[in-house]
Amino acid sequence: LGETAGASQPWTWRISAAVAGALIAALVAAMAIRLTGSAWWSAFAGILLAVEGTSLVEGRTGILDTFLTLFVVAGAAAALMDRDDESPRRFRRWRLVAAVCFGLATGVKFSGAIFLVLYVLLAIAWDVRRRPHSVLQSLVSAGRTAATIAIPALAAYALTWTGWFLSPDGHDRNVSTNVLVSWVRNQADMLSLGGAITSAHHWSAGPWAWLIQWRPTMFYVVTAPCEGTTGTCSQTITSLGTVPIWWVGIVALVGLGWLLARHRDRDAAFILAFFAAGYLPWWFLTNRTIYAFYTVTIAPFVILAIVLCLYRLQRSQAHRRVLAQPAALLLLAAAIAWLWLYWPVYIGIPIPQGESARLLFWEGWQ
Repeated sequence: LGETAGASQPWTWRISAAVAGALIAALVAAMAIRLTGSAWWSAFAGILLAVEGTSLVEGRTGILDTFLTLFVVAGAAAALMDRDDESPRRFRRWRLVAAVCFGLATGVKFSGAIFLVLYVLLAIAWDVRRRPHSVLQSLVSAGRTAATIAIPALAAYALTWTGWFLSPDGHDRNVSTNVLVSWVRNQADMLSLGGAITSAHHWSAGPWAWLIQWRPTMFYVVTAPCEGTTGTCSQTITSLGTVPIWWVGIVALVGLGWLLARHRDRDAAFILAFFAAGYLPWWFLTNRTIYAFYTVTIAPFVILAIVLCLYRLQRSQAHRRVLAQPAALLLLAAAIAWLWLYWPVYIGIPIPQGESARLLFWEGWQ
């Protein structure tokens, strides 16, 4: 859609990613108001996502992961609505929306399928809780639930291949006389290729380094003489996340684990499940070349973890209650200050090399 305004202009093929990034912030705010019932906490969540470094950079860059995140978060928001819908009707509209969103996420990158599988498991658990049955009835119900999600998700995924089906020039379009056989082979080849990317890369980073922002991805760097003055300037774009958000987020994730273990908090379980789906599978793919900018998909759930922990603190004992909103405001101030400080290396403003070195002082950031 953006390229209809002129494919040769960089902003036209990046504007869609910027719109997607803004929609992600809006969806995070919507999920926060659903979880807390508070416009204050909703605004806090949306602003925190909007100023988070990795999300900002990827929303301006135009790579696939922002679109993956959009459909994952949209699917999670619809899943949250489905979870809270206690009506006995058979047609569940939010379930359909969630299934379509996760199908579209898989159409962007195969890692979206992990969230689809997670949602199937969650929906089965929710249905069993709503209507307890015998073991046989539960198995039948689980099969029906899985089918009602998988079928529209597969249809949505196939829809993303419309151009391939309609064009005779699609990659591997004619490896078989049967177009469906060609399509299935194409999917298998892509899946095999994705797992075979193992070449060394200077900016690769394992999942152990993601949450602490040990090794962000350098998207762009140019060194040249400074305009109008003497000396050398650097022009840099890095996916470095907002460290105050991510480090507080680690504490919040531990807090959600405590809420789940101690109080069986279903909101904590929901956020942790989606965070785990976006983070834990990469621990089993450490031989593959992977990068820290994949954290854009889990950033919304880290922020929701912060929001839920502070909200639960606000609703706890009186002597703790007064700490919640001041802590939120302090974190928000730190995040905005971080954004102001690191703005040049997020959007590629030429700055003297010495200033760039001071900002990217950590060895893993260079």
